[in-house]
Amino acid sequence: MASFAGGVAQAGYVDRIRDLAPQRCLVVPVDVGKRTAVALVADHYGQIIVAPFEFDLTVSGAGKPAFRSPWACEVA
Repeated sequence: MASFAGGVAQAGYVDRIRDLAPQRCLVVPVDVGKRTAVALVADHYGQIIVAPFEFDLTVSGAGKPAFRSPWACEVA
């Protein structure tokens, strides 16, 4: 078995999304600081879907509405 460049976790992710249309995939890059972080939501083509937003690195900070978008769904 060939190893995957991104490791086991990355290989599992790729297996789950391999057959999805790029229009159904979103990415959420997060820049983490000591007490806060900044994230945004973009599509597969780099189009920003949710503008960058800052949040505290606390339980209440991670509960911001941007993390609970109505269009979000889990990959089966």
